[in-house]
Amino acid sequence: MKRLASPAVLAILAVLGCGTIFSGGPDPLMFRSDPEGARVFVNGQEMGTTPLTLELDASKQYVITFRREGYEDATASLGTHVQAGWVVLDILVGVIGVAIDAATGDWKAFDSGDHFVKLSPRGS
Repeated sequence: MKRLASPAVLAILAVLGCGTIFSGGPDPLMFRSDPEGARVFVNGQEMGTTPLTLELDASKQYVITFRREGYEDATASLGTHVQAGWVVLDILVGVIGVAIDAATGDWKAFDSGDHFVKLSPRGS
């Protein structure tokens, strides 16, 4: 009688984290401003002007700054949350999966995919 899967294959599957296996990679985020045309800085590096879509990794932390001449800078941190579904699947598969997803951050997602800021005129 043939075996469907060897113990080694089953062991490998048991140790992989669900979020690590199935997460789609970087999350697309939309950055918008009023007025449009604000320069967007991610962790101090200029990435473009609004409206702007960027793909960022939810396992990392980011500080976003919007700048436009004649307006006050607006700065915010991107918030993330742990996706409960990955945690439940990891617990069902095994503790090692939990450890892998926790270490890689692959079970995290951004709180919102759309980030809008209304800039205030300088000196108002």
